[in-house]
Amino acid sequence: MSEWRSRLVSAAVLIVVVASSTASQTKSTVQPGRSFTLIGGDIPLYPQLALAARVEGTVEVHATVAGGVVTKAETKTDNVLAIAAKKNVLTWRFPTEQAGDLVVTFVFELLKQELLSPESPEIQMKLPSWVKITGKTVRPVTLPD
Repeated sequence: MSEWRSRLVSAAVLIVVVASSTASQTKSTVQPGRSFTLIGGDIPLYPQLALAARVEGTVEVHATVAGGVVTKAETKTDNVLAIAAKKNVLTWRFPTEQAGDLVVTFVFELLKQELLSPESPEIQMKLPSWVKITGKTVRPVTLPD
């Protein structure tokens, strides 16, 4: 359990939050006339299976908010990236008076250079409409014969 908390704290330290005062800087992702303020949720992470398989991609999550919680999160596919994005969005919390539909774009990208040792992913967010997670792969160790 302490290793998980340590990894979570490490990921939190590396989060870069890109503040956005309007949704107009990204495509319209919220119902017209609606505004959402995210007040809590889990840190999004790159799925370990996708990282090991070097899978990248973009996922759109269609979410429904009622009473300040995400009551439904759907994607067009159910691959490992989509499942991770949906699970993350389902942890998000908003003020209780906020309700409606929104679309969140998750970008899963891999750092092009392989590292010699594991590092936490870099996370950029323009909440609640956009999340980018840059995973870092580790160069496989080759043992001498």
